Amino acid sequence: MNDAICKTNFSDSTLYTIMSLFEHEKDAFVCYLRGELCESESSFFREISAAMRFPYYFGWNIYAFDECITDLEWLKFSCILLVINNFDQIFKEEDPSEGWPEYLIRHLEAAVEDWETQNIPMLVILNYPEIDKNSRRYDYRMRIRDAQIGQEFFKNICKKRGI
Repeated sequence: MNDAICKTNFSDSTLYTIMSLFEHEKDAFVCYLRGELCESESSFFREISAAMRFPYYFGWNIYAFDECITDLEWLKFSCILLVINNFDQIFKEEDPSEGWPEYLIRHLEAAVEDWETQNIPMLVILNYPEIDKNSRRYDYRMRIRDAQIGQEFFKNICKKRGI
């Protein structure tokens, strides 16, 4: 897997810290998808088109996705951050033998490579959260720790990727 596609198990607080830092410190176009709302192919295309502000002519298929995710000329940014939270929930309604999650990752890797040819870094976070806020107390100390984890990830990935 491309090093610009990161599989993580961050809490929501950590993700929000990372997204905020990218948006405010790196002038990034930040997109956030909720995997639980992308359980089918059609719901994924609906969510991604809204999050990435695809144009009205978006064709609602993987080829149109490839075209739009590597264009984005209607937006201004210095880099792109795409976060898919609850990635384990994505395409749950689709036949597992079709391999949609892996198929999507391959298309995201191609998009990352395309943006790199234009000298625009793209980072994708596929998040599999492990925290269960109902089973343990999620207090301010955990939020501070999560923010620190997010800041450290941000610094490390920016250095590693040259962002």
